[in-house]
Amino acid sequence: MRFIHTRFLREDMVLGKPLYDTAGRLLLQEGTTLKKNYITKIRKLRYNGVYISDRYSSGVDVPEVVSPETRMEAVVAIREAYRRLESGLNNIEALQEKISRIVHSVVDEILEHDEILINMVDLKMYDDYTFFHSTNVAVISAIIGIGLGMPRRDLYELAQGGLLHDLGKICIPDVILNKKEPLTDDEMQLIRTHPLQGYEIIKKKLDLSARSYVAILQHHEKVDGTGYPYGLTGDRITLFGKILAIADVYDALTSDRPYRPGWPPSEALEYVL
Repeated sequence: MRFIHTRFLREDMVLGKPLYDTAGRLLLQEGTTLKKNYITKIRKLRYNGVYISDRYSSGVDVPEVVSPETRMEAVVAIREAYRRLESGLNNIEALQEKISRIVHSVVDEILEHDEILINMVDLKMYDDYTFFHSTNVAVISAIIGIGLGMPRRDLYELAQGGLLHDLGKICIPDVILNKKEPLTDDEMQLIRTHPLQGYEIIKKKLDLSARSYVAILQHHEKVDGTGYPYGLTGDRITLFGKILAIADVYDALTSDRPYRPGWPPSEALEYVL
């Protein structure tokens, strides 16, 4: 199978992997022959691309870094956390066990690979930004942690911070988050409050490790001191905070945003390096 961007999809192509909608429901089975209305639906759901099977890629298997089922379960859990906060229910504590179980599944599935060879395109198949971004950051953070030789317990705590890192955006109006024009100074200042807002919400509502809390707080800090909310430098930023920052930047760059199209993975990696 091979990855095809949605703009190059054609009728009669055959899906190499199943597709799911934004609620985690199976949309199209593996082996489905694409029709015009299927392609329209895939584009409407903002898939960046899909895997297809054809004679050019016969016998080429692309293993999942994390199963589609686990990915969608994570997306649904994060969406539910946002919904509860938006509606004023505020009882995201009820999701604690579910979030912990999902994070364990994410890390365990990645670790099942004897040799991890990550296809960076595969990490960005979908772009329902708010919820899939959180899942992507958890997965990418865990992969970086594995590369650094972290023990399993650390990986769980790291991925949990990644999954919840942007929850503070619930406090930022959508009109600012989705604005196409440059932000005003006041709007930028408001955006820069979301790591602290998320840290305070999550610390109050969920029982995580101290490292997970701090990573959420620090995921926009930069080693040269130009980050936020505190402008920390160098080793004043924790390792977890640095990893989440890298994962967050990579995923943000490769996502379509209201003010610019997503970058190819190769360009995003070059930028990060």
